[in-house]
Amino acid sequence: MLAGVYVGPEAFKAHIARIHAETGNTFHEELQGTFFADDTWGLVVHRMTGERKGKKLDTWGFGLWRFEDGKLTDHWESVGDQAHWDDFWS
Repeated sequence: MLAGVYVGPEAFKAHIARIHAETGNTFHEELQGTFFADDTWGLVVHRMTGERKGKKLDTWGFGLWRFEDGKLTDHWESVGDQAHWDDFWS
């Protein structure tokens, strides 16, 4: 239900707002670490928790970020337990 391509800051903000709305604002991300390879690439590791329709979410996430001229250009997200993530959002 959340998969897709989101282009631009407004689409990204709407995506995040939907996550919070669907979880009754129980969705939280706790930063675990950041790793920067250079001025172009960075990796963020975070723990995601929340509640939705009687289900509890607790999984790791890994965000890969790409920058050009100091600005964010791309972001890809992967979760530590895809089956748990899919079940939570189903």
